Amino acid sequence: MQFIYPGFLFGLLAIGIPVLIHLFNFRRFKKVLFTNVKFLKEVKHQSQKQRNLKHLLVLAARILAIAALVFAFAQPYIPLDNKKAETGQKAISIYIDNSFSMNAISEKGPLLESAKGKAREIVSAYAASDKFQLLTNIFNGANDRFCSKEEFLQKLDDIDIEPAYKNLSEIIQKQNNFLANSGYSAKKSFIISDFQKAFAGKKSLRPQEGIDVNLIPLKSTSTHNLSIDSIWFVSPVFQPGKIMQLMVRIKNHGNEGLEGGTLNLKINALPKSIAGFDINAGETKVINLAFSVNSPGWQKAELSIIDYPIVFDDIFHFTFQINQAIKILALHQSVPNKFIQKLFDTEPYFNLENTNINQVDYSKLSDFDLILLTGATEISSGLSHELNQYILNGGQISIFPDEKDGHSNIDKFMTELGCGAFGTLLTNANEVSNLDYQNELFKSILDNERKNIDLPKVKKYYLFNTNHVNPSLPLIKMRNGDVFLKSYEKGKGRIYQCAVNLNEDWSNFQQNQIFVPIVFQMAFLKKSRIPLEHTIGRNNFLTPIAAIKNSKKPNILKNGSFEIMAEKIIYQNELFLTENNQVKNAGLYELLDADTKHPLQTFAFNYDRNESDIEQLEPSEIKNLFSSKAIKVYEKSDIPLNTLIKQDENGKPLWRFFIWLALLFISIEILLLRFWKHTPPTPRPAQS
Repeated sequence: MQFIYPGFLFGLLAIGIPVLIHLFNFRRFKKVLFTNVKFLKEVKHQSQKQRNLKHLLVLAARILAIAALVFAFAQPYIPLDNKKAETGQKAISIYIDNSFSMNAISEKGPLLESAKGKAREIVSAYAASDKFQLLTNIFNGANDRFCSKEEFLQKLDDIDIEPAYKNLSEIIQKQNNFLANSGYSAKKSFIISDFQKAFAGKKSLRPQEGIDVNLIPLKSTSTHNLSIDSIWFVSPVFQPGKIMQLMVRIKNHGNEGLEGGTLNLKINALPKSIAGFDINAGETKVINLAFSVNSPGWQKAELSIIDYPIVFDDIFHFTFQINQAIKILALHQSVPNKFIQKLFDTEPYFNLENTNINQVDYSKLSDFDLILLTGATEISSGLSHELNQYILNGGQISIFPDEKDGHSNIDKFMTELGCGAFGTLLTNANEVSNLDYQNELFKSILDNERKNIDLPKVKKYYLFNTNHVNPSLPLIKMRNGDVFLKSYEKGKGRIYQCAVNLNEDWSNFQQNQIFVPIVFQMAFLKKSRIPLEHTIGRNNFLTPIAAIKNSKKPNILKNGSFEIMAEKIIYQNELFLTENNQVKNAGLYELLDADTKHPLQTFAFNYDRNESDIEQLEPSEIKNLFSSKAIKVYEKSDIPLNTLIKQDENGKPLWRFFIWLALLFISIEILLLRFWKHTPPTPRPAQS
């Protein structure tokens, strides 16, 4: 047994007061004249013994009552785990998880309300002079300071669910920093959360020395949650009126299956497609939605399912752009290639621009979906640099060689790109015999033509040099195994290198049935560098369209009445916009022109899906997250939390026990004084 205030033990000296009173009884006796005391000797003797016993019992009751009161004021306790009780002013930092998962239901209502109730119990366990800090997933200056108990309780009432998300490691680090610099000797950390696996993470945590970490897990009774996890298009080609295949991944995070679920797709706020689905517990299902859009421009899309009580992940926003046309740039040395010209003249969806290789406007290269080099003999260093940047930024370029003294003059350009140069010119007749049908260049255009396809005949071709930096992929091979067409991945773009020139004396490739779909597909496959959506809270880099790059004024992101400035930044020699984590709510945001305020582009923002997984850690698993064993996890108990905290802080208190003892001894004293009367025994008869 130990004492919180051992100085009160000096009060035991007060025991001497009743002892002194007992030793020096100042009662004055009155003399009574009596004629014969012969018959009173035995009575007097017996009365004296009773009186002495009564005085001793009263004295003992008084001594024990005083001692019990002194012990009660010294606040004795039985320490737990040999932990010494702390005195003085304390600093207490309390984190309340107010992320979306706290919308789940517990036995006592929403988890967030349960968390607030736990916080109130924590505060009530400490003295009014202690200081408190309230932390949530919103890290702002208002929560950086310690405040009084009354101010803490006022802030507590204002907490609501927020889209912001923080993990356990970030919370521990935040509390460590504030408590270490608080200036108080006693430092307490409390973390109230549902402790999902995503929140806890797998990283071993080490709290700072001198800080007591207390974890309070809340248990949800929710056993199911569906989420729209991610989406992608089967093909990156978005043409007006053409069927598009959208793949939607749905996850069932609970332990209950669902039958008769519905997935709805809206485009520009109008219903576009619907699909029913069944999904088992813990299953991930991919659903295919087919639809078409007739009008070009930015399309604002929304996917939705119906689920309860966790609903933040039931809606998924995304955007995509349907171009009015695909732009092709054909670079030639002297005259345009007639086959290229004829190819695109019949297709209004393609806009072909023929340009002499010495008259290229470098500033417009990024506008084109595909650049064709047909028979180029000279490429300047400036054009070589710009084409290299075009490819790195996601451009597509297809190179058809020229013939001059048996060697191509664009070998230097190919080497600068990190690709294999055109080697020896072979004049042996050959023919194409093998196409890589699994490659995305052929997958969707030649499926029905594999059996009876008429492949090109080759009269002469270049044998490719195998020395190159970038990895290559043979797409078309000839009968003898030599490569007819190959591709290179470079940066975000792609290079196609053909072994023949587009003239009749090389091959009949330009007149073959596979020529048209292959060139068209090269243009289609320029991968959009603009993501379909962004995740809130990740300080996203937003990829602007080309028109924005020419504007020097800041642009505005707008959703309803909400507006923020989109800052322009340069990253890896590219221009991006950033919202600096100012977007807090999921939805579709228009990017407005700084001058005209007209919409230029649409960006979609969704909530982070980290908290869709409702699986929670058990108390033993929570303890294993920490390398230190001095971590307290408060499991579910019928004992109030503030009582448990006081016991942990001060051990098992005994002062109430000593108060009852003091009252008991005082009661014994009163009973002794009131009901113990000196009744002398009946005297014996006198003998004659």
